[in-house]
Amino acid sequence: MYFFQILSAARILGIETLDKVEVDSSFEFFVESNVEPVAEILGPARRVVPVTIEEVLNQNGYKIKFKPTDVGDHSVEVRLPGNGGHVEGSPFLLKAYSAEKVVVSD
Repeated sequence: MYFFQILSAARILGIETLDKVEVDSSFEFFVESNVEPVAEILGPARRVVPVTIEEVLNQNGYKIKFKPTDVGDHSVEVRLPGNGGHVEGSPFLLKAYSAEKVVVSD
């Protein structure tokens, strides 16, 4: 007899309007899923950015939070564990900026 864990469809919520974040500011998003996802964020130099994942019990999902430290594109990938594949909405790019490094010219 075989037992299989049934995984519901997982998806990222609320990122459609978010594409920029300030450097050294926390960025968080919500993943609707019945299992804890795996998240990997790569900064512009292709270095891994530390991430925290917290279960949100009353919303059936997980909050993923990280803080970019470098200006540039950050690749965000969220997958289900094992061979679950990418969740809906992943991967996506997030642009990190620093107002201190903006140069205005003619």
